Amino acid sequence: MVVGERPGEGEREARGSAIDIDAVLSSATALFAERGFNGVSTREIAKAVGCPLSSLYYHFGNKATLYHEAFVNKLDESIDQIRGEIDDTASPAQQLRQMIGAFFLLFTRDRNLLLLVQRDIVESALPGQGLLCQPQHLYFLTFIGDLVGRYQGRQPDPQTVHLVNGMLLGYCQFDYLVRESQPASAPSEAARLASLQDAILKMLA
Repeated sequence: MVVGERPGEGEREARGSAIDIDAVLSSATALFAERGFNGVSTREIAKAVGCPLSSLYYHFGNKATLYHEAFVNKLDESIDQIRGEIDDTASPAQQLRQMIGAFFLLFTRDRNLLLLVQRDIVESALPGQGLLCQPQHLYFLTFIGDLVGRYQGRQPDPQTVHLVNGMLLGYCQFDYLVRESQPASAPSEAARLASLQDAILKMLA
């Protein structure tokens, strides 16, 4: 998708030359995943895309907005994909397994997505900076909490919900390490997923 100049005054139009928005978001996503929000400058993103820095500011305003477009939209789509794998007619245990399975497959097949989420959490601990995608994190935690609550038959403990979220993220990262260090002897994808599902349901029992 190529976006041209927005209506405006002559000077601003001159600075807002047409850029490929999809290419910008793709490059920004890869750079943010590799180095985090604070480790990437808008100048570096513009250089990676091959567009003027002024055009980047013209279309996105600032780095935070670009990050939002590159990551938040991707995270929203990912949550929708995970929710779409849940069968409303299935048992609570089956729904939990479906959620875990959808999360595992999505996050182990999209390295940038996993890194973006991890870096957003890590950088939130820096002074003066919170979660840049807080609504999405809270939304997914609520989603997990609903599934856990139905499985346990009671109001879920917030710490348990955070533990499940941490197990999902941690296991996906561990999965990358196993496949990179032991490609020949690594268990099958189905076996790795079943191990994660069994571990989480056992912890919640």
